[in-house]
Amino acid sequence: MAEEIARRNKLPFLSLLARPQDTGKQSFKSKKERMNTMNNAFSVHPNMTNLLKSFILKVESHRATENNFSVTVLLVDDIYTTGSTLQACACVLREKALEQGIHLTIFCLTLARS
Repeated sequence: MAEEIARRNKLPFLSLLARPQDTGKQSFKSKKERMNTMNNAFSVHPNMTNLLKSFILKVESHRATENNFSVTVLLVDDIYTTGSTLQACACVLREKALEQGIHLTIFCLTLARS
């Protein structure tokens, strides 16, 4: 879905996340169970930093350090129920990006809400 949205809007598509563990079907879990399941359910693509840096804009500011970069990311998910999936994805992306001196602005888009 994300790839098609990017293609139709002439935007770059980057696969930045991996899901190393199967979290099972979320629709039958409570909000608390979903939040717990999503903890550590995602990791960043091993080449995430290089992928992002190919689309990075250097921040122009008198307070910016020489390694201060900014990127806007759109996370796409099929169904929004509790937001636990998007929250988990955003957290791992932001954490890894900050380690590399990259500031992420993250937006989320879902097809449906349940």
